[in-house]
Amino acid sequence: MIIHVALRARLCKDVYKIIICTDSPEVCWECEKYNFEVCLTKSEHKNGTERLSEAVNIININQEDLVVDLQGDEVFVNPKDIEKVFFEIKKSRYDCIVPYQKLYENNNPNRVKIVETDNQIISMTRADAPFYFGKQKQYLKKHLSIIGFKGNLLRNFKKLKSKNLEKIERIELLRLLENNIKIGTFQMKGTTLAVDTLEDYQKSIRMMSDDIIYNKFIKNIKIN
Repeated sequence: MIIHVALRARLCKDVYKIIICTDSPEVCWECEKYNFEVCLTKSEHKNGTERLSEAVNIININQEDLVVDLQGDEVFVNPKDIEKVFFEIKKSRYDCIVPYQKLYENNNPNRVKIVETDNQIISMTRADAPFYFGKQKQYLKKHLSIIGFKGNLLRNFKKLKSKNLEKIERIELLRLLENNIKIGTFQMKGTTLAVDTLEDYQKSIRMMSDDIIYNKFIKNIKIN
């Protein structure tokens, strides 16, 4: 699954480097078959952003560099969406930007929802929020796992104090909000399926045969 996501990232234009961050030797060995660069990190991290923070310091990412954190369960990510996040973080006044998509699914704590106003995130939660106290049904806004960072923020993420809301919700980017660091957002069109459960995994396997990017670019790639 990680290789599949990385191969999609390889289809992006104007991306300088793709690096897979992991604490798993098995993942490293698999990446070598496909000629992907790997950064082996410590296993003590509580979440992926902490791991990424270590990685950008290991490989010496500059403060002004732009990084997109593409999480390994985004099996249907569109390369153009990755490019869009790079474009948005480059021009943004924020040091972190998290896109969202419309979500019409309710009562699923595996889907993180964002609450925003004027393209700035106010909160993130696993609950269905904001609660619309009106007659017309409103859609929720799903946190996408394609996150844009500026290098200076990533380098220092591990130094930020983990506070109460992050620990309760287990949403790592709440650490930024709880340390008074603003996060930007924008709407990403379309839908994606992140693999958060076994049911998601089984569904993704069924969907793969109809996926245009998989069938056109990835299906017949040979490994070393």
